[in-house]
Amino acid sequence: MIRNRGCVVGIVLLVILAILLSVGLDLFTDLAWFATLDAESVLWKRIAAEWLLFLIAWVVATLLLGGNWWLARRFTGSGQMTVPWLRQEATQYGTTAEPTTRVIAARVANGIVLAAAVAVGFLFAWPVRSLWLTALMSLNGAAFGQTDPVLGRDIGFYVFRLPWLQSLQGWFLWLVLLALGGSALIYLAGFSAERLISRIQVVDKRRPWLRLSPSAERHLLVLGAVGLGLIAWGYQLSIPRLLYSSSGAAFGAGYTDVHVR
Repeated sequence: MIRNRGCVVGIVLLVILAILLSVGLDLFTDLAWFATLDAESVLWKRIAAEWLLFLIAWVVATLLLGGNWWLARRFTGSGQMTVPWLRQEATQYGTTAEPTTRVIAARVANGIVLAAAVAVGFLFAWPVRSLWLTALMSLNGAAFGQTDPVLGRDIGFYVFRLPWLQSLQGWFLWLVLLALGGSALIYLAGFSAERLISRIQVVDKRRPWLRLSPSAERHLLVLGAVGLGLIAWGYQLSIPRLLYSSSGAAFGAGYTDVHVR
């Protein structure tokens, strides 16, 4: 057991060392290149923007996911969770897997939910690093002094702010949908996973297969409403994109785009 644990720790350390070595080589190459151009400040600004954006996104994603999943645990009583499980049994014909259930202690369940929120938040935040230029353009964008003839907005809005708002809308939409799906799974597991295994069960009409408390129903409805609001925001952001649409005979907003869409 100790030997296996040492092997796992050694492999993890080797992976971390390989990642740090790769990042260090890329950083050294970039530094050498920008030094020849006498533009090291540009490189450091890019690195600072990337990691600051990543840290902010990680904190926001972790708080949003962890907060909603913690509310789901609280509304289910913060007790044990019964989850579907596969019990393997060795027979003379081989190994069979029988669907069953397994009870997870409340403390273990809370730790799993917290670790999942941190890990999923990290995965959501990592791709945001590539939006550093879009974020800086949105923050430092200036007005062009000319407005479009259809919506009356400054041209700088389409060049600087619109791409960032679209990225922000899509990121938050997927994050809210994941929070909604995770909360629903926690409610299912908290109520009883015994009714979710693949067995034929006779359900009494007086006893529904799923029963949620009013607080849990309001929680899911609020998340669903926020998701619909983000979808509506996406439709609003798609209106300015019609001004440089390529679906018509010519590039830009056509008669259908202006009067129908």
